[in-house]
Amino acid sequence: MSLIFLFFITILLSNPSPSLSQQARSFSLSDFPWWPTQNKILVSRNKVFATGFKPTPSAPNCYIFSIWYYKISRNNTIVWSANANSPITDDSSLGISDNGVFHLIESSSGRNLLSRSYSATRNPNSTSLYWSNENAFIKLEANGVVTQDNGATLVSSDFDEQNKSRRLTLDDDGNLRIQSFDIKTREFTVVWLAVQEMCTIHGTCGDNAICMNDASNTDPTFCVCPPGFKNNTNVNESNSCVIKTPWNNNHGNTKFLQLDYVNFYGGFDQSDLKVHNFSVCQLKYLANPNCLGFDFKYDGKCYCVLQINQLRYGYWSPGT
Repeated sequence: MSLIFLFFITILLSNPSPSLSQQARSFSLSDFPWWPTQNKILVSRNKVFATGFKPTPSAPNCYIFSIWYYKISRNNTIVWSANANSPITDDSSLGISDNGVFHLIESSSGRNLLSRSYSATRNPNSTSLYWSNENAFIKLEANGVVTQDNGATLVSSDFDEQNKSRRLTLDDDGNLRIQSFDIKTREFTVVWLAVQEMCTIHGTCGDNAICMNDASNTDPTFCVCPPGFKNNTNVNESNSCVIKTPWNNNHGNTKFLQLDYVNFYGGFDQSDLKVHNFSVCQLKYLANPNCLGFDFKYDGKCYCVLQINQLRYGYWSPGT
């Protein structure tokens, strides 16, 4: 976390006011500790970014230490925050130790909210993956080009347009976007998408549900239940569906229902087979009492997938 704040040691401390540039002065260790009630912010030399304590909308006496766009965005879009899930009160403070380590101290508990260690654990049965890319994204260039670790490049739709402020964001819907700031509208617009079909992002809809979208990416996705299923009434699983008649692992009293252009492609327990015709794929399904359905593509590539125990990440697409 200390690496993030190395950037701010060289920027300016000031009171937010119309005469900001006139009141700016050098930032030094003597300015710590930094209290929310001081109403001070740090502004980058090019006036693009600022950092400080922002009051939370729901509780003005609670604060989140954040970095935001200072002058280019109408709503001061936040690009990073230290304690988004743990707002602090006005008697909390930001300090720095003799060895240059920052401490965001929560007054009520004495905790340092910047001391968290982030690690990823690997569960062999886990399925928390939105989408994947074989080559890591390395850098967003000033001209709108994203470079990858294999040397490949991705180009935004406003490539090489001058005086553009761009950002690469992983949004809460799981999609990666390049957004470009439009000076005329004073808003960010999307100029590149990692995933074109929103419904193919894992987790857009819950278990047994089918994600629908017109593929324009301008309208939000919505989730529907296939025939034989109904909406889940659990508030924590509002985008999922449950079967109307309980499943008894007996294919004898069931019938097939064909869902054209639908694919369920999630879950760790899928059985991916290579068969040459529809009938063989159907027989493989009937031989497994835990199979809820099967996918078969009429593309001549022997695609046959058995859906074992669950139907996950379903979506409709004319290209399926």
